[in-house]
Amino acid sequence: MPTSFGYDGSLGIAPETVWGTSPANPTKCFEITEESIGLKQESIAKPMIGGFSENHYVPGHRTVEGSIAFAGSYETLEMALMMGFGGISRNGTASTYTISADTNDPGYSVYVDRDGEQFVYSGCQCQSLKLAQEAEDFLNVTMEVIGEDETETTFTQTTVGEFVGIKYDDLACTIAEAPATIKSLELTVESPRAGERFALGSHLRQGIGRGEVSKVSGTMTLEYVPDGTYDTFVAGTETEIVFTWTGPSGESLAITLPRCVFQGTTPALKGNGPIEIEMPFKAYASEDGTTSPVTAVLTVGA
Repeated sequence: MPTSFGYDGSLGIAPETVWGTSPANPTKCFEITEESIGLKQESIAKPMIGGFSENHYVPGHRTVEGSIAFAGSYETLEMALMMGFGGISRNGTASTYTISADTNDPGYSVYVDRDGEQFVYSGCQCQSLKLAQEAEDFLNVTMEVIGEDETETTFTQTTVGEFVGIKYDDLACTIAEAPATIKSLELTVESPRAGERFALGSHLRQGIGRGEVSKVSGTMTLEYVPDGTYDTFVAGTETEIVFTWTGPSGESLAITLPRCVFQGTTPALKGNGPIEIEMPFKAYASEDGTTSPVTAVLTVGA
């Protein structure tokens, strides 16, 4: 058989109405940079007295896990935000994403076409969503997912959405409503999943769902300015951080963290140029739990 090539591959995602039951075809497909999602299944050796080699085993649990990485696009980022945040409300071309209670804890099916060999991964949920922005680059998105099972089947890929890249020069940042010039950014939304929900009678997960509270953290690099962001860290002051990317035709992505606390690092001398400082931060929900620690509003072109 001919060798399979990556240039002829693709990836799509679809929400599931019933967890673990895949729709026939993906809802949205997009370009990726790499993926490692796949089936994990081991045999568990059960040696007996009297033998000199392993000769008995039971099949281990059958699981799906891996990562998906891609360059962010205003037109195709929706599925990553849906999976990574968990809550969504729509208003015309704008969609708002927040970390929610996920009472229905929906699953998603991931469809991977590896040059003609088609795989569907059902019952997937996102454990970690990382957004990273560097200079001279697109917004890089990485999702860590776990799921229920892998099936080799056939499906029809939808047309890959238009790539309107979210770029470094689209970004503006404010800290406590004041403009801030940053040199790099990384934001991570962790939603640990209850991945060990196995039971007698099946080698598949019996569900996933939330395993722990969600955690939102990040770091930014900026040039050190006396009486600036570093003093906010020293004082232990809560502050709001907003990152806004604005596209060429009315598209935008605005991420608001209303209650941030800088973890901070003391600026150090290194070389003769501008002093740079890494500013890690954590974002918290309101004390009564009614306000999400992070809200993203994605507006697509008309």
